[in-house]
Amino acid sequence: MNVAPFANFIASIDPWIFLTVGIVLIVADLMLTQTEALAPIGFAIFIIGLLQFINPNPILILWLIPGLLIISFYLQKKLFKKLGKKNIPAERNGAYYIGKRGILKVIELKEDGVSDFYKYKKDISVETVPLAQSRRKILKIILNDGEILPAGMKEGMPVNGLPVEIIEMINEKAIVREVF
Repeated sequence: MNVAPFANFIASIDPWIFLTVGIVLIVADLMLTQTEALAPIGFAIFIIGLLQFINPNPILILWLIPGLLIISFYLQKKLFKKLGKKNIPAERNGAYYIGKRGILKVIELKEDGVSDFYKYKKDISVETVPLAQSRRKILKIILNDGEILPAGMKEGMPVNGLPVEIIEMINEKAIVREVF
């Protein structure tokens, strides 16, 4: 298959068209869609437009298109990571949270739904109704910056509104102790 006609067609396009399309794709991605998918394509098209000004071999330009796309997609993550203002909480490791303080939130779940579910079995003498379980407590820590994490206490009684400090992280669960 001869790629020379296609390469000559790409070389015959005005470089300003490449530059314009590249800039439009970058701006549209950053301002409108924010998908980070169009910006690398726009960057690659912009570089092709710049290269068109030095009039290189059309076959070289044709082979640079996929190469520039790969390079721009690879560098995109590094660029957007530097542009980002804050770390994503899922990417933080446990050491980031150790020593942070917050307020303990205690949520009590009353698990008496079992009794309601089995009410219809009162007339059946063979089957037994399971006993309702006691209340289960779910602990959360609300950090001073507003972030909420699941929590567990190493020692002491969990009390709602208790000021606590994170002493370790186990499987994304904050182990806390009371701050005096």
